[in-house]
Amino acid sequence: MSGNVLLGHARLNVPDGLRRIYQQPWPAGHHEASRLTAVDRDVEVSRAEVVDGVLHARLRRDRTVPGDGTVTLAGLPAGTRLRLGGAEITPRACS
Repeated sequence: MSGNVLLGHARLNVPDGLRRIYQQPWPAGHHEASRLTAVDRDVEVSRAEVVDGVLHARLRRDRTVPGDGTVTLAGLPAGTRLRLGGAEITPRACS
């Protein structure tokens, strides 16, 4: 990065944020945690975080935007249960 892009980044960055990325990187298993890997354009994500090994996501579908409401998850352990609006759903496997 160079030029004016750094001005905006400096205002958004937390104190020592870039330094921490290099001096205290995330642990090895961080990228293996449960996660949203793809979200269709008609799905709005307002929350997606892993708390105590459980992925919590808040999603809202906007039917005025083209799309089929597809959300792809990865890193789910065997025996994972998914709930949508409080009701348990069966995930569809991807190949």
